[in-house]
Amino acid sequence: MRASLKKFWTTAARAGVSAGLLVWLALTIKWQELAVLVGRADAPWIVAAVGLIVLSMAVSVAKWRLVLAAQGMHVGLSSLWDAYWAGLFFNNFLPSSIGGDAYRAYRIGGVASDTPGAATSVVLERIIATCGLSIVGLMGAACIRDPQRTALILFAALAFVSAALTVALMRIRPSARFAARTGRIATFLTGVLSHGTRLTGSKGLLAGVLALSVVFQVCVVAVNMAVFRTLRVSGIGWGEAFFLIPFTSVAAMLPVGINGFGLREGAYVAMLGRYGVAREAALASSLLYAVLVSLSSLYGGLILLTHRRRSAMDDRSRIVSAAEAQMRSCGNCCQAVLMAAGNTWGFDVGGDLAASTSLFAKGMGSGCACGALVGMVMAAGVLQARRGPHTRGDSLERVLHDRFREEFGATCCRAIRARRSGLDRLGNRSCVALTGRAAGILFDVWEGRDDDGASADVTDHSDPERGRSDRRDAGDPPGGIPVGADRGQRRQ
Repeated sequence: MRASLKKFWTTAARAGVSAGLLVWLALTIKWQELAVLVGRADAPWIVAAVGLIVLSMAVSVAKWRLVLAAQGMHVGLSSLWDAYWAGLFFNNFLPSSIGGDAYRAYRIGGVASDTPGAATSVVLERIIATCGLSIVGLMGAACIRDPQRTALILFAALAFVSAALTVALMRIRPSARFAARTGRIATFLTGVLSHGTRLTGSKGLLAGVLALSVVFQVCVVAVNMAVFRTLRVSGIGWGEAFFLIPFTSVAAMLPVGINGFGLREGAYVAMLGRYGVAREAALASSLLYAVLVSLSSLYGGLILLTHRRRSAMDDRSRIVSAAEAQMRSCGNCCQAVLMAAGNTWGFDVGGDLAASTSLFAKGMGSGCACGALVGMVMAAGVLQARRGPHTRGDSLERVLHDRFREEFGATCCRAIRARRSGLDRLGNRSCVALTGRAAGILFDVWEGRDDDGASADVTDHSDPERGRSDRRDAGDPPGGIPVGADRGQRRQ
C-alpha cells in the first residue's frame, strides 16, 4: 500500500513539473506568431522528417541486433523491428520511458526464450546509446565557436560514465553464494550478469554498436533539421544542431518530468535562443518534433494490437512457437527445446547449460539421437531438480522417449530424415516443425495432459530390458543394437 502511494505521488510530482514548465512557456510566448509559424509549415519537409524517424528506428534495430549477437543470441530482424516500435509506443504514451524498455526485454525474452539475456541487451544498448549521444555532442562542440562549458562537461561526464558502466557489466560476475540462490529475482539477476560476462570476447561487435549509436544520433539531428526547415527556422546550421540537439535529448532524459515534456521544450527555447531563434519558433520546433515521433509510434500500437491477438493462445502453443522461433534462429533443435522450456517454466538456460547443448545438433553430427529428444530429457531433468520428482517417477525419461517415437516413428535423426519427402529435406523447415512438436510433447507429459493411456505405456515398459529382444526401435541404427544398449553391447 505504501509503495503504491509513493509511486502515485512520484508520478503526480513529475506530471506537475512537466505541466508547470509547459504552462510557464505558454504564458511567455506570443500565440499569434506561433500560429503564423505553424500555418506556413512546409509539408514536404514533414514527410522527410517522418522518413528520417523510420530510418533512425532501422538503425536502432540494427544496433540492438548486434548487442544480442555479442551475447550469442540471434533473433530475427522482424521480431526486433516489431518490439522496438512497440517499445517506442510505450515510451510515448506511458508516464515513463522505462516502460518501453521493459516491454522490449519481455517481448524478445519470449522469442529467444532468454529473458535475462534480452534484458541485458536492452540495458547495454541504452548505455552505449548514451555514449553515442555524448560523442555527437562533443563533435558538435568542435564545430562551433564558444560552446557552452557546462554542456561540454556534461557530455564528457556522460561518455565516461557510459564507458564505465559497459566495462562493469562485462566484468562483474555473480558470487557463488548469490548464484546458488533459487529465487526468481536472484535467478534473473544471475542470468543478466552471466550474459554481461559473455561480452568480453565481442569487443568488435560492441564497437559496431557504438558506431551505429553515433549514426542514430545523427539521424535524430537530421530529423530536427527537417523540422527547422518545415518551420523555416534560420540561424541553425549542422554544426550548431550537432551540439544543441544532444543537449536537449539529455534534458528530456532527466527523471523529473513525464516523458521529457516541458524539460525538452525548455531546453529548446534556452539553447536555440542563444543563436537568435525566437521563443515561438523554438517551442514550435520542439512540439512538432514530439508530435511527429508520437504519431509515428502509433505504428507500434498497431503492432501491439495485432500481437495480442496472435498471442491469445494457451501455454502449449507458446512453447511450440518459442521452440520453432529459437530453432530458426540458432539451428540447434536441442538448444531450441531447452530454451523454450526455460522460458515457459522459468529457469535460466545460459552459460554452461546452454553450452552443453551445442554438440547435439544434427544428431550429434552423425545422424544419431535427435537433438530435440535430448533437449526434452534435459529440460525434464532441470524441472525435476527445481520442482521435485515428477508424478511419473523414474519412468519420466522413458515416457518422453516413447512419446517422441510414437510421434515421429523414430528417435534417430537419420531415420527421421529418411522418412521425409524430397522437398521436405530441403532447408530446415521440417526440423523447425519437429522441434516445435517435440516441445509440445514435453509440455503435455510434464503437465500431465497425456495421462490417458500413459499408465498402460509405463506398465508395458516397467522393465528397462523388457521387449528389447522382440522389438527394435525404428530409430536404432542397422544391426539390431538398441539405442539404450550400453557401450559393451555395442563393442560386441
